Amino acid sequence: MNSAAPRNARVRLIVTVGSVLVILASIVAIVLVVAKPAKSDGAALADQRAAASSAANALVQGQYTFDKSMLQGSTMPAFRAKVEAVVTPKYDVTFQLLASKVEAVVQAAGLKSTIAIWSTGVAAISSDRATVLVVGAYTQWLPKTKGGTDYRSAGEVPFRDVLSLVNVNGKWLVDNQAPAEGMPPTAPPAASATSGASK
Repeated sequence: MNSAAPRNARVRLIVTVGSVLVILASIVAIVLVVAKPAKSDGAALADQRAAASSAANALVQGQYTFDKSMLQGSTMPAFRAKVEAVVTPKYDVTFQLLASKVEAVVQAAGLKSTIAIWSTGVAAISSDRATVLVVGAYTQWLPKTKGGTDYRSAGEVPFRDVLSLVNVNGKWLVDNQAPAEGMPPTAPPAASATSGASK
């Protein structure tokens, strides 16, 4: 009795079943890849708007938040670093001039500055550029006595600034900052502090 034929039939059956399983596994894998939801254009745009807003807020927060505890010698490295992290080399040139004035007044008069951001909105955005409007007010404080730790307010200054940002390698950086149309130029911290200190 020849048993080779049934054995060959079993082998063919096993091979056929194995092939079918492989094909089914491939089909399932393809279906899973195709079915995996891709981030919609709307969600991607929302992410970019949020990132641009965050960079704009970081610039404004860093620019107007400082006190004498940040001084290391005659400079404030942490103050500079916060802003440098979110600006382009072009805008950094402007900021470095401002930072030097701020550091001089902090060292001489003990100036302190705090800020409240009321609202932030993206006016326009594309793949590489964005315009963000930031509205709020910063308050400057001067010691009641020279070297003292009790402060008096030198006044709250409202602002409504338009920030132009560029996308550099996937990161939004502030490239320019200007008051919104109809708003007076935002007084540099050093300027208002100097007038306050002289009272």
